[in-house]
Amino acid sequence: MDSQTPQPPITLILADDHPLFREALRTLLEGDPGFRVVGEASDGREAIKLVRELRPDVLLLDLVMPVKGGLETLRDLSAMALPVRTLLLAAEREKFRLGIDR
Repeated sequence: MDSQTPQPPITLILADDHPLFREALRTLLEGDPGFRVVGEASDGREAIKLVRELRPDVLLLDLVMPVKGGLETLRDLSAMALPVRTLLLAAEREKFRLGIDR
């Protein structure tokens, strides 16, 4: 492959129940031509629906959300064998609740 051949941007879905965080993350990512945000979800159920419809390369998934949390969403996506890479997002308070050390 020629190193001069432009690569298509990595497509992402942002799943977080905080609209201001999603907006800031979208702004940051869209400032880089290597990324394209194709959808946003405020809960796990919506995230699954968007992943099925839009087939992004990456899902940025909040660990704690209403309706369906991040781990349950991740399990459901795994069972569906959808080809999406997932990065879990966790705030410090969420890590504490799960007993994750720094």
